Amino acid sequence: MRKELSPEEQFAYDQYVHTPTEAYNALVSLARKIHGTKGVSSGSPNLDKFMIPTRGPWVRVWVAAPAQGKSTFLRTIAFNAAMDLVAQEMDDKFYVAFITYEEAVDAQEIHFQRSKSYTTDDFWRGNVNPKKVMMSGLDRPDIPIYWLGESMAKSDPDSPPMTIDKCLDGLRSIWKIEGKLPSCIVLDYVQEVEVDLGAGMDRTKKVIEAMRQIIRMGTLTGCAIELGAQARRSSLKNNPPLPSQDDVEWAHYVYQKATNAVGLWRPWTTHSKDPSVLANGITINEISFPLSPNLTVAMPLKHRPGLLRKPVPMEIDPATLTIKDFANIGNV
Repeated sequence: MRKELSPEEQFAYDQYVHTPTEAYNALVSLARKIHGTKGVSSGSPNLDKFMIPTRGPWVRVWVAAPAQGKSTFLRTIAFNAAMDLVAQEMDDKFYVAFITYEEAVDAQEIHFQRSKSYTTDDFWRGNVNPKKVMMSGLDRPDIPIYWLGESMAKSDPDSPPMTIDKCLDGLRSIWKIEGKLPSCIVLDYVQEVEVDLGAGMDRTKKVIEAMRQIIRMGTLTGCAIELGAQARRSSLKNNPPLPSQDDVEWAHYVYQKATNAVGLWRPWTTHSKDPSVLANGITINEISFPLSPNLTVAMPLKHRPGLLRKPVPMEIDPATLTIKDFANIGNV
């Protein structure tokens, strides 16, 4: 005979206990959800060939030292995912959630103005007429990317820090107000996530707790998460200058808990003063590629469902948020 459960026991049974039948039904439900869908692409067909596009609730971590293209890559992933929703006519039901701790949303929105007729440099020098900004962004509402972050336009000195719990509240509010669900979540970046654990906690413990909460967010939302993580500057002394699994700043735990992890490197930042490389290109996978500011190399560091391969070079245009693969990338 079943005994009466306490409220705590009832909650635990309802929330955390999964009978064999329930676990089986959950797998069937997941299969129905992902069957016929593509997952979240990296934007590089070459990389997607052997690295399965991210599925909910996977967390793929993009690891890079400062100025190596982490934020640009994350914005490109978000933009491509949003445009896929538009192409599939699903933007009335889904959106891409971009959670940012990098800087104010106002300052980052410039990257999603598709038809801008001015340079970023001119904008920050104050040389761009606001009317031109207004006209350049007329199609912005058609790109289903919702920001979650601090904003000068919505500034409130008394507002609490934006924790992952606050982000979950924001996602729930979008569902209740607009009836839309996130198709994926992009977060830049883990070391900056606010954690309510009191003063005095060291940075490593804060990053570990942030990663725990991010993993939980993926589970609760069923969303794939594309996550930025900063690597130590010393990783640029590696040969080649790509971050390894031990280079994630403040916490190896981030790499440990990630479903997939990819290291990024922009050769221009490390070799632009090398006359030989400027003249002959940089060698990746025994093939020479022309050096340019947009050349980016992605190195799979961890791929839970598959095998790791060699670095994949590509060109990323931060102005148009597009990725151009090379036809010949060597033996990957």
